[in-house]
Formats: sequence, structure tokens, C-alpha cells
Amino acid sequence: MKKLIVMLAAGVLAVGVNAAQVSWDANKGYLYDGAETPEKITSGTALLMLSTYSAGDLVSAFVESGYNATSMESTLKDSDKYLGSGTIGSNARIAGGTGTTTATDAITAYFVVFGDQGVYISPTATSQYDGLAQAHSLAFASISTSSKAFNDAKGGYSAPGWYGTSDVPEPTSGLLMLIGLAGLALRRKRA
Repeated sequence: MKKLIVMLAAGVLAVGVNAAQVSWDANKGYLYDGAETPEKITSGTALLMLSTYSAGDLVSAFVESGYNATSMESTLKDSDKYLGSGTIGSNARIAGGTGTTTATDAITAYFVVFGDQGVYISPTATSQYDGLAQAHSLAFASISTSSKAFNDAKGGYSAPGWYGTSDVPEPTSGLLMLIGLAGLALRRKRA
């Protein structure tokens, strides 16, 4: 029985050794949404992803999900590229983000936030790995406030910023178009 307990303890220790802690923050700058008149985002979750999961793949998956943020968060959390999450505070900054990884080398990652204006992709940051503490630490130097419309960004998705779902036409434009079409239809009937 003692041998079994010792073996179990050794197994738990081995698993613990392979799981490095990840701590991160984006405490410099403020996170704004991608609206025409940007507003600070003061609540929500930011997901930390390894940069090997490209921004292009992320935006494509978001489009394929029908811009469903809940579905995307669930999908990303199941990915082997997911490192952890952080909370956006009332000061529109991220502090206290945590996660785990099996990587013992330095890692490069970015965080994503889903909101009403689409998906925000941050700049990347590279960890400083502490072998003694078996921990990674990432600090995002600044948060981009730039807005990226999805239709203008189909080519690359490499820049940080917001990738919006699409431009929604204003109601007045739609109404004018309907009036114009009705006028054409009436004109045709009379001719």
C-alpha cells in the first residue's frame, strides 16, 4: 500500500512539474470598442491564445460561427492554443489574467475580446520564463484603440484592433432606396 501511495504522489508531482503557470496583464492603455465613436469596455473576459493560432484563423472561425461570441469563447477554451483568461475591470484594463501551459520555453501570445463590435485582437507579447518558479509572465505594453472593419481587413487579419462583423446601413438609406424602387415600379406600370 505504501508503494502505491508513493507512486501516486510521484505521478501527481510529475503532472505538476509539466504544468507551468501563466500570469499576464494589459494594464497600460484602455480597451475601447470598435464603434465609430469608441467607448471604453469596462467589463467582460479576455482570452489568452498562443500566437500559433493565427489571427486570420480566429476571425474566420468567428465569421463561420455566425458572429456568435458565446460559441467562440467555448470553442477557444477547448483549443490546445488556449492559455487562460483575464477579466476586464471597470478601469477598462486587464489585470490578474491567469492560465497554465506545458511549455518550458518562452511563449508568444495575444489576447482576444468579443464584444458588440466584433472581436478585438491584441498585439502579441512574449513571456519571460522563470524556470525556478515554473511560470510564464506576459505584460502587454499597450492596448490598441484602432478600429478595423471586417470588410476592410479580409486580406490579412495581422494588425491588432477590432474586426467588426460588418457595416450596418442606416435606416434612412434603406427607406430612400424603397421609395426609389416604388417610384420605378409605378413609372413602369404607367408606361
